[in-house]
Amino acid sequence: MVQKEFESVAKAYIQKLKESLDISSDPSEKVELEEKIQKFEADLAAEDDFLYTHAHDIRKCFVAYKGRSGMEKIDNSYLPKMIRSLDDVWDRIHPKYTSPIASYIFHKSAHSRSYENLCSNGNKLEKFDLTKWSKTADEDQRPFYDSMVEAVKQIDRAIGIFKESVVEENEKNLEKEEDSVFRAPSVDYIRTPKDGDTYDVLFARSKFPDFGEGILQVDDDRVKKQFLLVFQLRLLAAYLLHKVGMTHVNTERDNMAFDIFEALNTTGTPLTAFETFKPHVYEKITDLGAKRSFKYMEDITKFLENYSTDDLLLDFAFADSGCELPKRLNRQRLYLNEYDNLDNDDKEKFVESLFHTKEFLKAFWSNKFNIEKCMYDTLQPKDLNALKACFTYFWMLNHTRAHGPLIRFYSSWYVQQETQKPEPGSFFKATQDFVEATKACAAFTTLWRLGCGGSTSGVDDEYAKIMRGTKDGDRVICRPFSRRVYKGTGLNILPPVSELKKYLKDALESKIPGGKEAWVKKVANQNFSKSTFKLVRFFLLAAFQDAVMDQVEKDILIRGKAGTAETITQELLNEMTLEHIAPSTRDNGWKDKKYDDIYNSTEDLLNHLGNYTLLPQLENSTASNRDWEVKKTLYEMIASDNPINNQVENWKSASGVELNASDIEKLSRFQRQLSWLGPLAKTEEPWGSDTIRRRSVRIAELGYDTLIEWLS
Repeated sequence: MVQKEFESVAKAYIQKLKESLDISSDPSEKVELEEKIQKFEADLAAEDDFLYTHAHDIRKCFVAYKGRSGMEKIDNSYLPKMIRSLDDVWDRIHPKYTSPIASYIFHKSAHSRSYENLCSNGNKLEKFDLTKWSKTADEDQRPFYDSMVEAVKQIDRAIGIFKESVVEENEKNLEKEEDSVFRAPSVDYIRTPKDGDTYDVLFARSKFPDFGEGILQVDDDRVKKQFLLVFQLRLLAAYLLHKVGMTHVNTERDNMAFDIFEALNTTGTPLTAFETFKPHVYEKITDLGAKRSFKYMEDITKFLENYSTDDLLLDFAFADSGCELPKRLNRQRLYLNEYDNLDNDDKEKFVESLFHTKEFLKAFWSNKFNIEKCMYDTLQPKDLNALKACFTYFWMLNHTRAHGPLIRFYSSWYVQQETQKPEPGSFFKATQDFVEATKACAAFTTLWRLGCGGSTSGVDDEYAKIMRGTKDGDRVICRPFSRRVYKGTGLNILPPVSELKKYLKDALESKIPGGKEAWVKKVANQNFSKSTFKLVRFFLLAAFQDAVMDQVEKDILIRGKAGTAETITQELLNEMTLEHIAPSTRDNGWKDKKYDDIYNSTEDLLNHLGNYTLLPQLENSTASNRDWEVKKTLYEMIASDNPINNQVENWKSASGVELNASDIEKLSRFQRQLSWLGPLAKTEEPWGSDTIRRRSVRIAELGYDTLIEWLS
């Protein structure tokens, strides 16, 4: 259409030149006009041929002609190159194009070839009627056709901005700033490329024609504008045909195509498995009217703007079916594609399960120090403190393996929360079950790993057995906690939290037979390296829970009444650091011979539980390698009932460190919580190997008692 308009105005301009030639009486002027007319007509013919060829080449990108030689060319012989399997059929006699993309290409190309439309209305091509075309769709296809109409309108809008930017010479303001990407290059830039650019690089050998300079000098604005528009479109066509590459890949299997697509994607940001999964869900949402699934998918999409897709899908698959999904696009995509084989109800449950995984991660994992308040209103302070401490602990260990069972209990709670009229007590029970499951996983992981010297060996396997279920012959040892059957069909009923605790406790007993006595003996004689300090820190807080000074052996702790000392808290876990009482570097007074039994011991007593305590970072740095008597004094001041601000001078005298206002505030805040330091201050003998051994046994006993209760 643009080509015909330009041809019309160009011929009108040539006619004006010919009229000037007829009335001219100057011989030299007549010669000049004749040469100008002759060159203009030749250039116009070349331009017309160029545009026709490129228009034909662009059409071939979308349509393939499959007619037989010698036969009349009919519309059915032009086959759209983009079709959907099952929806569309290539055939010259009875073609079937029901998908929006194939139908649009077929009818649009037929329309553009129509000579009647081309010649009607003053050589102007009648516009393709999108509304009329969309009404040809079947009822179930109508929403997709409407989406296609909107997409085409957006393309038409972009072309309109392109054309306006040419004829208005960029003077017209755009409605939106982002529309600037659709503007045509400026005329000055086209005539003289800058910064080393060449027409060969930019426009595929389409240089600015000589006669164009002449046209830009004419008095007829209509001719100039039409020429500029044609030439800009000529450049665009040349760029699309010669500077844009398309790769056609045939593969034996669908998953191979996605693997290749990931490698060939030149954007640098390959599509994730979730992004390739979304179209499957949205297609079914239209069929089923599943509005909740749409909301779930939109929420997940937003969440993944700031969270790893791999991490979400790995946790989801483990909770959903016990599947240990790798961080490979192909495997993740195949797992999500299981959605297509589910019935309609299970499809929505599948998406719901993915959404619950997202909600769990959002609440308890995506921000370690800002755990969302989801269920806290229904919790007792002790349970709330334990829950927050456990997830902070999991985060420190990067212990994602526990997410499997916890997501399942969280999902059960979430369903109860959304129920408008839940059964009496069901919401409270779901909340308590989640808390109990969290504490059980924290206790099991700690007791297992400390009993194995800090190693993670075997822990992951036990969680896999929990999710998939395990049997001994026909005897069920553990029912599966996953939502779906592992490598099978059907759904699982979530077992009660008591079964989770029983399995974890039995697994621990199987790993370290002999119960408490055997476990305490093993751990009390264990050396703990720096890699286990996070485990030891949590275990010491568990040991100090409700612990008070033993009135018989005043240098060690004993279990007190419930509620005496709340130490398993997020704040203490974050703020406390591990302190070697006898420093790992032998310095100052520790060089005295009376400490030889510690430093020369073959047991490496420096790294036994009995040589550890917990201090805030400031006090840990202050105590450092100082003499035992100095450390005792510092421990006593912290553990005393006398407020810290009354002991500033004594602190400075003992340690040589002057406390500032911030130090006093922090010490005062923790003073009542650090009651475990009291027995250390009551140690009458020099710090020695016997004290470390006794203390190691007592700490192991206290910590075991606290955590095994979480598994009972």
